[in-house]
Amino acid sequence: SLTEDQRRGTVKLTPGQQAEFVRDYPATFEPAAGAWGRQGWTMVNLKAAEVEAVGDATTLARKNATTKGAKMRR
Repeated sequence: SLTEDQRRGTVKLTPGQQAEFVRDYPATFEPAAGAWGRQGWTMVNLKAAEVEAVGDATTLARKNATTKGAKMRR
């Protein structure tokens, strides 16, 4: 999702995925505040973003959501 000013977005990653993106792209990714961040919600600074990294994070977030949804429907 995007903030109203479209400068930041969010993706829902696993905590492990989040840690990798924050480590590899610290100017672009940071955990959301509090419990949300500990669960993998990740803020994306679009102004500093590398397009490929944001694409990778978005793809992972979608796969995570799709996999979780499939497990819940079983």
